[in-house]
Amino acid sequence: MRATVLLILILLSTTALSNQHSVTQKIFQVQSQVLGNGLHVIRHHRNDSDTFTAQVVVELGLQDFDCEKKQAPHLLEHMVFEGTQRFDAKALRQRVRDHGGKTRAFTVEEYTHYTLSVHSDYPHIALENLYSMMAEALFNENAFTLSQQIIHTEMGTNNGINPLWANAKVLTETAKSKLYSDSELYCSYLPNPNAVTLEETVELYNKHYLASNMTLILLGHFDDHTVDAIINRTFATMANRPAPQRGCCAHA
Repeated sequence: MRATVLLILILLSTTALSNQHSVTQKIFQVQSQVLGNGLHVIRHHRNDSDTFTAQVVVELGLQDFDCEKKQAPHLLEHMVFEGTQRFDAKALRQRVRDHGGKTRAFTVEEYTHYTLSVHSDYPHIALENLYSMMAEALFNENAFTLSQQIIHTEMGTNNGINPLWANAKVLTETAKSKLYSDSELYCSYLPNPNAVTLEETVELYNKHYLASNMTLILLGHFDDHTVDAIINRTFATMANRPAPQRGCCAHA
């Protein structure tokens, strides 16, 4: 990773000296702004693309929790796909598929990342879906239980805490726990999603899914005026509340 970053910096500096209008500069040229409610918005135009991608990065990750509750942000990631005030779970998925798009999300140590890509003619689909997930999510017990079961499937565990089979993720996490056994970077066991309650997940959403705790990234072919109008009626309406302090344990 460090070698890749160094190479990029070298390419950028070399190109800047030789040609101000080079392809490399255009690739890495972005626009950045912060809205009145604290939302950070980054734009990267790719005018030769036929897709529009909207990403939201929430400053909440696995490292913000002790081992017992470490699956909390991962559970929350799944829950926001299970229905909102505007769209039920089926509509959230179908709207994206019907407009040539796809959805992806993941939770890592530092953050939670959501991506919605659609055809460039339909930026409102991606932005409306993402906004509703970030600000209008609904939580119910059945969806929560389903999300716990999905995470068990991803981890290769059952409703207990022991692996059902040694899949790649289990082996990787086991190796990390051994390597960092004398630190707090990794747990000595696979965290159990059943240790997190629905009430804790809702509290986490209300506390951390704030405009000031997010970055909205826009990529691809899009018109700024069109996108601005969509953002003004969605993300810009989120309350202006300060981002919470990070660190273990975010649910406390």
